[in-house]
Amino acid sequence: MPEEKALSRLQAKEDDSIPTDFESEEDQEIPDQPSHDDRACEMEMNISGKKSLLKFRCKVEDAILGNYIFGAKGNSRIKGNLNDNKDITLWGVPLLPSKGHEGTNIILMKFLKAKDYKVSDAFAMLSKMMKWRRDFKVDGILDEKLCPELENVWRINGVDKEGRPLCYLSFRDFPDKEMKKKLLRADGKLEEFLRWRIQCIEKGIQMLNFNPGGTNCIVQISDFKNAPRQSIKELRWFCKKMINLLHDYYPGIMYKDLFINVPLWFFAMNALNLRQITARSKNKFIFIKSAKVTKTLLKYINPENLLAEYGGLKRENDLEFSTLDKVLELNVRANTVEHIQIPVNEAERTVTWDVIIVGSEVTYKEEFVPIDDCSYKVLLQKEKKMGKGVRNSFYIREPGNIVITIGNGTFKKKKQQQQQDGQCQIQRLNPQEPRDQIQAEAGVTEFWNHNDKQFQCAGVAMLRHTIQPRGFLLPSYTNAPLLAYVVRGRGFFGLMIPGCPETFQSSQTQLDRRLRFQDRHQKIGHLREGDIIAFSAGTAHWVYNEGDQELVLVVLQDTTNNINQLDTNPRRFFIAGNPRGYQQQQQQQGQQGQQGEQQWQYWGNIFRGFEVETLSDAFNVNQETAKKLQCEDDQRGHIIKVDEGLKVLRPPITQGQQQEQEYGGQQGYNGLEETICTARVRLNIDNPSRADFYNPQAGRFTTINSYKLPILGFLKLSAERGVLRRNAIFTPHWKVNSHGVIYVTNGEARVQIVDHRGENVLDEQLREGQIVVVPMNYAIVKQAGNQGFEWVGFNTNDKAMINTIVGRTSTFRGLPTSVIANALQISEDQAQQLKFNRQETLIFRGKD
Repeated sequence: MPEEKALSRLQAKEDDSIPTDFESEEDQEIPDQPSHDDRACEMEMNISGKKSLLKFRCKVEDAILGNYIFGAKGNSRIKGNLNDNKDITLWGVPLLPSKGHEGTNIILMKFLKAKDYKVSDAFAMLSKMMKWRRDFKVDGILDEKLCPELENVWRINGVDKEGRPLCYLSFRDFPDKEMKKKLLRADGKLEEFLRWRIQCIEKGIQMLNFNPGGTNCIVQISDFKNAPRQSIKELRWFCKKMINLLHDYYPGIMYKDLFINVPLWFFAMNALNLRQITARSKNKFIFIKSAKVTKTLLKYINPENLLAEYGGLKRENDLEFSTLDKVLELNVRANTVEHIQIPVNEAERTVTWDVIIVGSEVTYKEEFVPIDDCSYKVLLQKEKKMGKGVRNSFYIREPGNIVITIGNGTFKKKKQQQQQDGQCQIQRLNPQEPRDQIQAEAGVTEFWNHNDKQFQCAGVAMLRHTIQPRGFLLPSYTNAPLLAYVVRGRGFFGLMIPGCPETFQSSQTQLDRRLRFQDRHQKIGHLREGDIIAFSAGTAHWVYNEGDQELVLVVLQDTTNNINQLDTNPRRFFIAGNPRGYQQQQQQQGQQGQQGEQQWQYWGNIFRGFEVETLSDAFNVNQETAKKLQCEDDQRGHIIKVDEGLKVLRPPITQGQQQEQEYGGQQGYNGLEETICTARVRLNIDNPSRADFYNPQAGRFTTINSYKLPILGFLKLSAERGVLRRNAIFTPHWKVNSHGVIYVTNGEARVQIVDHRGENVLDEQLREGQIVVVPMNYAIVKQAGNQGFEWVGFNTNDKAMINTIVGRTSTFRGLPTSVIANALQISEDQAQQLKFNRQETLIFRGKD
């Protein structure tokens, strides 16, 4: 359950006298943790690390004495005095190892670690850096007066939890537009701007201590609020240059660069830049969502050292508090209220307090409660929604308590969890089939009963779209994330992501000559049988069937996802068409009953509720056109027929793209490999070569989680695909951290599920088109029938895990034989058989 964290401190002053502390159990000083920066640099490294450092020391020694530290050996153009070379320093530390300075090893280790302890690569990096520092005249850069108008843009203020200097790069105080253009123009001023930025880094390095036990790297907070957007081209060059400089010439100096208030254009601009550096360097760049700035920064920085503008307690030129003052930390659980009491036992004092909140939906109230029952309470601050921070003071005329009341209003998740807890008391599970349907001109949507206990337990709703050839599922968005599986057919789909550019643009030769205008829209994706497609909540999307057979999609809607701030009903908001039109027309003609009526209350065209005049003004069109948005006379329903085919801009899919989409990327993920606008939302799960587990006699099993499809990390969902041959068994197991939903795509199987009481809650033949929910930790086993068994599974965790009971990596294999024998009252030979008779991992060949 979510918790909100309140951080506060206070001072009590008698007029302007020395502060007096108050006693509180929570207000105990926490000892500082030791620094971790150079533990890897100590001589407790492994043998190979010691050898690498020794070789590197010798190579650097030879290069300095041989006068080729600035370039290739034997280069006659590189001259220098030998005695001068012996005195070469880097960041104030002698570089010649024979001088015996304790910081030399720490400096050299930074280069070794950057190159994975490859001595030749580390030396090449050092040599290149030394040449750059000489040519760029970096050693004298601190004495230069560069960009005086940027005096407030960069500063050092405080330290993090490990004592590393905190450097702030804030575009909040960036000069006006004209000055921005002047700084970022490409006529030499941009080079000065780059030189100023290097000067800032060198100033930060001056705060470091390269002796053993010292702090030898910095933390930077880069605030991009008000960042100059007018000079994107120049800024792109500048950012690329800075990333390369940090990577090539300042190894190990930047511990973390925390980016906040980052605009979308900056994400897109740096996506490619960060791919050009190593994973070790890439992980130093952390991009923080706007809603999590304070929470994330407090992971690295104590509140008394974090500036108040970022949610901390530190203020510039603060006369009331210092970083030495104690901080009280209070966790407020969801849907609860906590009180902070500040006892003041003496009168004629001014009490000052500082409070910040990490979280949202928090209420805050302050009052003074006298000890004397005959005195009146004083309301200092009526209850209100809490912002970033509050500082207040009150002059005390009689003994009493300052009482600060903090309420955590984020009860929704807790309420939903309690609802799920009650719904998961299931006595019996049953295979489920669609209960309702909504018919349309070119297809039908079928619904499982989302109010059924097992769907309520999992917190999901299920539906199935069947779209006829040339059928078009109209654009709509939902209140919760969707995860869809293409059962059969092919087509294409579109996503309309807010704020993303229209990257698909037509030319006159690309469109039908009859068109008098050029079109442009957001990108379109292909889909085919076996695809898993992720749709985030509130993102409008549409689907078109371009094949010659029905396109069938089974869709899970995660109605209890944290993103959904409404109730748990599966709602769909259409931005075109009349979803009820076809069904109403059929009912008026007496051709069908009231099927789908329950779903109608959750479907509708959003434009129907607006006045036509308002729509006309908003779209800047005449009222006749605006009225068409409401589609009141449209009787085609939510899936319409496009007789001539849907003509959109989409490039043909190449073989290379097909392979990339099928196999997916395997590289690390730090939030920039896929920006919001370019994120992959589709991955094929049916390809046998993608199988995570494969038994040629029994079948295969494939999973798709947030490691393979990173967007699932935002949706908190994942998927799995299983194919069992005749009579094969999928090992008994349970899901460790998620509920599961099984949809049968082909064949049949006997499925047994057991709850925590050891009671069998399901023992049925599951067949094509049926669904069953598997609650978390319930044990399940599947055995295919004579025709085999195929299914797709949806999980309510983006990193869903299972724990097997039988097989090579099972729980039984991990138990000692004697434990099994004594627990089951069997012989050790029998226990050995239970442990080792199955050598397969997940899928077992069945008996014929």
